[in-house]
Amino acid sequence: MQEKFEKLFHEFQPCYDTQGDFMRTPYAWFDGENAIPGSALNVGFQVFDKPAVLRKEPHFHTVDQHLIFMGAVWPNIFDSWDAEVWVYMGKSLDQMEKIVVKESTIIHVPPGYFHGPIEIKRVGKPLLFTAPTQSGLINTVTEVQLPGGENAPMYHVISKDGSGYPLYDSVKWTAVRDNGELSSDIAQYVLVIPREDTNHGPNVPSPQAYFRGKTYLSNATIHMGWQVIAGGPLPMENAHFHQVAEEYIFFTGANPADIFDFDAEISFKIGDSPDTLEERIITKPTVVRIPPYMWHCPINFFTRDETADVSGCVYGRHMGHDRASRQARRRLHLQLHG
Repeated sequence: MQEKFEKLFHEFQPCYDTQGDFMRTPYAWFDGENAIPGSALNVGFQVFDKPAVLRKEPHFHTVDQHLIFMGAVWPNIFDSWDAEVWVYMGKSLDQMEKIVVKESTIIHVPPGYFHGPIEIKRVGKPLLFTAPTQSGLINTVTEVQLPGGENAPMYHVISKDGSGYPLYDSVKWTAVRDNGELSSDIAQYVLVIPREDTNHGPNVPSPQAYFRGKTYLSNATIHMGWQVIAGGPLPMENAHFHQVAEEYIFFTGANPADIFDFDAEISFKIGDSPDTLEERIITKPTVVRIPPYMWHCPINFFTRDETADVSGCVYGRHMGHDRASRQARRRLHLQLHG
């Protein structure tokens, strides 16, 4: 396979660092630019068995982020849910609201919106948490107060490595809405994941979970789906590309608590045109970055003893009529018509 295609594949490496015994290890993390240069996505897959508090400091990002809480059994994230999570979010620290999550849910966090802490209050069954952030390098901004008391000036600590921890004691804040009633501003970013009973055959069990972007949340900037492949051979998709939108396809084991329990062989094709597709055989948990206008598929699954999960995540960005979009359309025209 040519190097320009080979560098679009990244094999997950087990992560063993943890913030406490409430989180399963190993877990998987796609570290954006550090994993695949040019990536515009950063996301992890973490399973929790016990109550915990994540990111105690309210902070915001300069890009969109989606906080996703699911029952830790794919594909039926619905019946496997047994937990309660509190998420605080607001336009500013004096407008924070408490979102109570009682079923598999997606929360869209727009750029500049403060969020945190995330309090996992109760865990009856394992809980899967994933937070796709639409940047290859996470920029986390935490508002803190300089020493000198309440009248001291405020300033922002910007962390490009995702840690985002303040240098001084954080400013005090209180949730202004803590009664179960969300303002319309916050409610528009919260979605209970719809249950979809699909008919894709016995090798693709149902129900499945899809987040269909703006179809479900008008301000959404991402489209996601989770499918479990329970047998093969199973061909999927014809050769195609996406216009002005990157796609990230994740191949993992079907158990979110141990996605490295992977026993499948997958044929994946990618290339500059449908006539020049090159094949990559995937045998380990892998993510594939598909730039706009890059031809890819078909995918063929040859599962062995275990099921393999395919988690597709499309990063969609409307590019309008700017120069980059015109150049991309011209490349496409030349590719198809010479």
